[in-house]
Amino acid sequence: MSRIDKLIAEHCPNGVEFFALGDVAETVAGLSGKTKTDFSGGSARYVSYKNAFANPAVDQRAPDFVVVQPGERQNRLVEGDIVITGSSESVSEVGMSSVVTSEPTEPLYLNSFCFALRLNNPGLLLPDFSKHLFRSEAIRKQIRATANGVTRINISKGRFLKVRIPMPPLPVQREIVRVLDQFTQLEAELDAEIIARRLQRLAFARTLPGAANIKDLSSSCVEHIRLGDVASQYVEPIRVQADTTYTSLGVKWYGEGVLAREPRLGSVIKGTTLYGVKPGHFIYNRMFVTEGSFAVVPPELANGVVSNEFPVYELDSSRVMPEWLLLYFQDEYTLKRIAAEVTGVERGSTKSRRRWKEEQFESFQVALPSISVQREMIRVVGTVSALELALRDELTARRKQHEHYRDRLLTFKEAVA
Repeated sequence: MSRIDKLIAEHCPNGVEFFALGDVAETVAGLSGKTKTDFSGGSARYVSYKNAFANPAVDQRAPDFVVVQPGERQNRLVEGDIVITGSSESVSEVGMSSVVTSEPTEPLYLNSFCFALRLNNPGLLLPDFSKHLFRSEAIRKQIRATANGVTRINISKGRFLKVRIPMPPLPVQREIVRVLDQFTQLEAELDAEIIARRLQRLAFARTLPGAANIKDLSSSCVEHIRLGDVASQYVEPIRVQADTTYTSLGVKWYGEGVLAREPRLGSVIKGTTLYGVKPGHFIYNRMFVTEGSFAVVPPELANGVVSNEFPVYELDSSRVMPEWLLLYFQDEYTLKRIAAEVTGVERGSTKSRRRWKEEQFESFQVALPSISVQREMIRVVGTVSALELALRDELTARRKQHEHYRDRLLTFKEAVA
């Protein structure tokens, strides 16, 4: 018998009490972000639904701001508030939760895509326990059932407040938090190790041109060219059909590859035209180039499609390897050069109106070594990348293990009234 089993047998042998959220909590609405009067002498910080989705606890350093009116002070978040993603274009994102695990050091608000759940008696539910509970599959399943919509998925607050949650005694909550936090800590350590290895790989790549074997291969054969000399834009328009399913692709930051989103019917896609890609194509996200949002399309995503925010290029394979170009665009100095060219007006932290356009990509100057040098650089860097890939596989396995034990530990027998 585990320690948790012993605590349950001691404190709640007849089962755990369950409560509808509406009986123990109230909702706190997000702000529209359209108000103009400032009461704080400066912009008040708020958390977007993307921040809520990405972080187990609300990130008080998130670079999002909104100016609020004095009458909206009651919307300010406090310790213990449970942040819910109330609206999203993705079913997988809607209903995701975060918890304000400490009292905010400055005014903290939600935007209109979120709302918060505030317990009437915070002492019944530990914030750290809430963090795990609202990410368990049993609760997530109930929350997803409250959502509706076509092009955008929205949670019905009325139905949301009918979601039933278990409230085990505090000793049980503390022990569950202790166990699950060990998984969280291990994942955080693996994340930090992956970041360190990525930085090591990039630093290593910068030093390679000076390595003896690379210098012997190069013999000073480096061309200074425009990317347009070796890259041709590939445009394959696909008219969106209502009854056809499409897998839209995105590009992860820091050169970490292509992201395949959930397949969707054309009837729920806003645009009328998407664009095809082929394996080996080089693509980038025009809005996030300064974060290294470049990728090479892998064979398994040959049937994917992209929007016009993702230019697609065919490369001259006799002169440039896609993997080398991807490595080139992960270099810090290269990204700074690109940042100096990005045009448009920045809009909040998303920089959604700042883009690196196709003509800028094609006119970008690069120092292109010979194919033999490119191939050797990729081979050497690949030995470092293998360790990074192994760490990512380990992290994936640990997350699955975490999910398994979280769902197992947060499933309780309900007490009979």
